[in-house]
Order: sequence, then structure tokens, then C-alpha cells
Amino acid sequence: MVLLLALLASLPLSPDSTNQLVGTWLSRDSSTRGVTQIVITNENGVLRAHSWSGGCLPTDCDWGVTEVTLNEGTLMATFNVGPDTTTMYFVRLPNSELLAVFKTESKGTPEFKDKDHAELFERQKPDPSDENARVLLRKVAQAYGNLTTAELQFDFTHETTDQVTATHSSSHTRLLVSSSGKWRAETSGGGERSIGISDGQTVWAYFPELNEYIAFHTGNLRNTIVDRYRSIDQTRGSAAIMASAPLGDVDCMLVKIERPDSVRTLWIDPKTNFILKDDIATTHSTPISSSTSHSVTTFSPVRLLPSADDQVFSFDPQKVQARSRDQLRQEAPTKSIETLAPDFTLPDLQNQPLKLSEFKGKVVLLDFWATWCAPCRAALPNLELLHRDFKDKGLLVLGVDTEEPKDQGAFMEKFGYTFRSLVDANEKVKNLYHVGGIPVTVVIDKDGNIQMFDTGVASYDSLRETVRRMITF
Repeated sequence: MVLLLALLASLPLSPDSTNQLVGTWLSRDSSTRGVTQIVITNENGVLRAHSWSGGCLPTDCDWGVTEVTLNEGTLMATFNVGPDTTTMYFVRLPNSELLAVFKTESKGTPEFKDKDHAELFERQKPDPSDENARVLLRKVAQAYGNLTTAELQFDFTHETTDQVTATHSSSHTRLLVSSSGKWRAETSGGGERSIGISDGQTVWAYFPELNEYIAFHTGNLRNTIVDRYRSIDQTRGSAAIMASAPLGDVDCMLVKIERPDSVRTLWIDPKTNFILKDDIATTHSTPISSSTSHSVTTFSPVRLLPSADDQVFSFDPQKVQARSRDQLRQEAPTKSIETLAPDFTLPDLQNQPLKLSEFKGKVVLLDFWATWCAPCRAALPNLELLHRDFKDKGLLVLGVDTEEPKDQGAFMEKFGYTFRSLVDANEKVKNLYHVGGIPVTVVIDKDGNIQMFDTGVASYDSLRETVRRMITF
């Protein structure tokens, strides 16, 4: 890093070379989940950089805009994204490429300093048909940019398919945005009901059923779908205006944006320039696997409001005595041992209800899993073996999965698993047991007390010995 920055600092820097940075720069790696695009502008002599990274839907993760400054002869920009601070050092190379050197530090848990690395970007080439679509997309971006206080409601559906699994989810969101940039989003369906609240500094995810919360410090990161649409004209890919098509009683303008791994179609109301439907299909392929995903966001008409009560954009966890979900999850593997397992009732794949407390006198193994989770799939053969060896000796193996019964059932039938699995559609039990990442294995003794809480893939030998000991005790 020191040698590289010294090299950059030794290159001559002039107003002309500075202006050569201006433009839209795309990562040479079209499939990267790192920084995908950098847009550098010069407004009245002030350079600004706008950056995005991969991994978000329906658009790349928007890091926001920050000023480009000169530091020891090198142009640089610093982005604060959640707990992470990423500094980018820029230099225009003689071969018409942009070199960006990245340095990232995190104040999250655990704290870390990323190894410095460099990536190459190439300037987006002008395309007449693309430019016509960009003109329309700029109108869309301007329409959302001019929103002050408004309510948006939208339905979101998502499907993912690979060689092994197929998953489906859906949700409904009511989003309230304010003229000050604060927002509140209430989401139901597709999991646990949640309320997202941003006061402009912190984003709170509040889960009212369990009275728990998670706090996020977002920095430059754009928070809502409105924020992402405010820069929709900068979306990567080749854009083109398609033939108009009706959506309900609106004759929409269609824009298709194609990338090597995705096709995105936007239905735009020509009278308001608001998006009524956002459809994105993605294909991801590696030498050993491939998957497809399809997400659709459908909007009700935007409702403009004269104002909004500022109280709806604030949240005080102490006032409602809410507990930190992150802390509860960190403590669960140790603090839950020797405590009474929380009781619950869930349906199995045949929609037959199962109540945990009815199985006192048996050893119960709960496995929190999902068909799309590779480590979970790796652990299932061991659970099936335990089920077959001990089901008649006092062991009950129960899978707990948030996916639909048909998705679980098709997977288990395909691979011959015979233990019982339950449908935790709203993530009630997952959160009741403070499960974050999966897989998680919980073993409950005959008296209903938790004796094992294992995150990750549990060792088969230790799991088998624990079960054997508890059955014979």
C-alpha cells in the first residue's frame, strides 16, 4: 500500500488530469459483489464520487455521494457504510482505465482492518439507444428526488431456484418518507412482522411481537427503495426503451436494463415518472453450480402528504423496554444452557400441529435449517442417522424451517429424510430461541431443559454422545 500510494503521488496532477476522472466507471469484473460502479462528477470545481457495491436487490447497494479530496498528491474519497469506513484512492491510468485502491476499517463486532487491495474500472461507453433510456431514467430519478413527504405501499415477491432447492417468499410494506430524509417502514408477510425506523442517524429494526430490536449505523448507505430510485439512472447495464404496456389502468413506458447476469424491466407511469413495477431476473453460475432468482416489486400509487408527525420517525428501546436481538443471540449459546426451553406450537409438513411441551419425557433435538443453506444440508445426513438410531429409544428429531411446506417436503423426499420438520413461517420460534445464522442445533432433555446449543455444523460424535447420554440418564 505504501509503495503504491507513493507511486500514485509521483504521477503529475493537473486540472486536466483531474477532469479525466470525471465519468461513469464500471468494474472490470461484472460479477463482483464488491464495488461495482463509481460515478465521479465535477460541479463548479468540486469533485464528488458516488459509489455502489454488489449484493443488493433490486439495485446495487448505494454508498451515497462524498467529496473527492487531495491527500499528499493523491485523490481520495471516504465512504461511511454502516460500521465500515472505506477510503478509495483514485488514479487515471494511461490505458483509459481507473485504478482504485481500497482501505477499509470496521467498528463493528469484531473490529477489523481489511487488507488493502486495488481494482480496475473502465469508463462506460456511450450508446445512443442506452442514452434515450437514460433520459427517461433521469426523469424517474428526478421524480423520486423531488419527493418530500409521501407514503408508498408495495408488494414484494422473491423466488430462488438451484439444482437442489426452490424457495418462495412474499411481503407487503408501507413506507413513509419525510422531507427531512427520515423514514418508517412497516413490513408483514414473508417472515416476522417488523418496523424499520430511521431518524437520519440510526436505523432501528423493531420486532413488536418479541419486543426486540436491532440498531444499524448506516453512514452513507442509502436506506430505502426511494433512495435507490433517486439514482436509478446510474444503474449498471445496457438500457433500452421497450414498447409500452398496460399495467392496470395505466399505459406504462417499459425500460429494460440488461447485464451479463440479469435482466431488469421497469414499468414507469409516464404522467408521474414513478415506477409501478420493478421486475428483475438474475442468473448466477459457477463451475460447480448455478441458480436463478426472480423478484417483483409492485407499487400502489404514491400518496403525497403535506407533512408527517416527527414522532413516527423516532424510536427509544428503553422507553418500550425492548431487548437487543444481537446481544440475545450472542448470549444464547451459553446463557440458555440449563434453562427451560421456550414452549411453542408449529405445524408440520402435513399441517398437523406439534406442541413442544407435550413431549416431556423425550429428548428433543431441534435443528434450525433451510433448504438453501449449504452447511445445513451438510448436517442433515447426521441428523437422519440419529433419528433412525434413536427414534425408538426416546429421541425426537425436529427440523425448524421458515420455508413453505411444499419446498421443505420436496427437498426431504428427494434426499430420503424421514425425521419430522416444522414450518416456522413467521420466524416466531427461530427468534424465540434467539437463532441468528443457521444451522443451529438445540438439544432439550427429558425435563424440558436446554442442554446443548450449538451454532454451525455440530460434531456428529459429540452430538451422538450427548443424545445417548441424555436418553439413558
